[in-house]
Amino acid sequence: PQQPQQMQQVGSPPAPPAITGRSNPLPVLMVALKRIFPPPVVASLLGVIVALLHPVRGLLIDIDVRDDDAPLAFLFDGLRKIGSAAVPINMFILGASLVNGIDRSTISLRT
Repeated sequence: PQQPQQMQQVGSPPAPPAITGRSNPLPVLMVALKRIFPPPVVASLLGVIVALLHPVRGLLIDIDVRDDDAPLAFLFDGLRKIGSAAVPINMFILGASLVNGIDRSTISLRT
């Protein structure tokens, strides 16, 4: 049996091939996971997991005595410094991208 052809408008991109139950679902699943979990989301989820697990958090921060002798305290201090510099660096990047003005050719006139 032949598949019915899809109607396409002139100038529109071709439609993606249909996903059938017989195809290998692993590539489709990997694409879906990459779209659902981009790197910032993965990093945020790992941060929440580290914060919730007391033994893992104890490696980075001295929770009990508070005398700054956690085994990986140097790593936490470095990450904290990078995190505190993130907002000023993003402001520099935003300012640098706005210096040249707007490129009107990249904006469509359709609403």
